[in-house]
Amino acid sequence: MKGALDEYREVKKGITVSVHLLSRAWGVPRSTLQRRISGKVTGSKHASGRKPYLPEEAERELAATLKTLAQRGFPFTKRDVQQVAFDFAAKNNISGFWILPDRAGYYWFQNFLKRNPELGMRKPEVPSAARAAGLNKEVVSQWFNQYESLLVKLGIAGTPSHIWNCDESGLQDQFSSTKVIGQVGQPCVEVCAGEKGETTTCLAAFNAEGTYSRTMIIFKGGYRDARRTPV
Repeated sequence: MKGALDEYREVKKGITVSVHLLSRAWGVPRSTLQRRISGKVTGSKHASGRKPYLPEEAERELAATLKTLAQRGFPFTKRDVQQVAFDFAAKNNISGFWILPDRAGYYWFQNFLKRNPELGMRKPEVPSAARAAGLNKEVVSQWFNQYESLLVKLGIAGTPSHIWNCDESGLQDQFSSTKVIGQVGQPCVEVCAGEKGETTTCLAAFNAEGTYSRTMIIFKGGYRDARRTPV
């Protein structure tokens, strides 16, 4: 391929050069040689696949932005990334994406992840703002001091069978299958306004000896009237 390109460039101006004869003489595909002569493909080495629509620098900046947003609790979904790529191409007169439905395609997105292996599809977690705000040295130390005083006051400080811990976990009946873009190997959380759906509470308890109690399941209930049977 390099020899065919060199011979094409060495021919004097004004002389018609047959790409077909060059391809036969050098044993290279005519269409491949034609694409390199026209500039659609640069260089003479093997080119694996079609050239990405977005410039390499733009994709690097997009990948860095996605990692930053994911680390700060505002990750992008697949659709968000496709929309941003399409808008960037439209504003910079970059052709190649479909006009409809106004976002980059499925194959562009999959190849974008392959070109940026540090990114991947993740299921985001929803952090508890109240717990995060209260997790500091003063608050934790105060809690342990009060806990120790309570054990002494109740007279069970040396009786592990009387020291129990209970914890509940909410099981929601609605689950979101939406995945977002985050950095591989790093936690991915999503800041949200609230939760949807009904929650069934599962209560577990165990004592300091390691004995577990029976698990309690609390279902949602309601009352038509305080004087009637609960429904």
